[in-house]
Amino acid sequence: MAAAVTQFIDRWSKSAAAERANYQLFLSELRNILGVARPQPQQGDDAKNHYVFERTVTFPEGRTERIKEAFAALGQARKVGERYAAR
Repeated sequence: MAAAVTQFIDRWSKSAAAERANYQLFLSELRNILGVARPQPQQGDDAKNHYVFERTVTFPEGRTERIKEAFAALGQARKVGERYAAR
């Protein structure tokens, strides 16, 4: 796993940091390293979109925003990073 993490970091450290252009590829590769399942295809009914790349969220005051799957993946990455650093 250490070699895969090193390759991932090397590959993405050279990125132009174009979030919209790269985020799905980045997250797909990150999930592969973490062993996390892929998101499901988006459905028309957001109530069925439990694990997708982007999901509409309605806040209590009525405001809606698109939330990226990145939050879940980055939480997993933090946990793996902490375990990796503890070695």
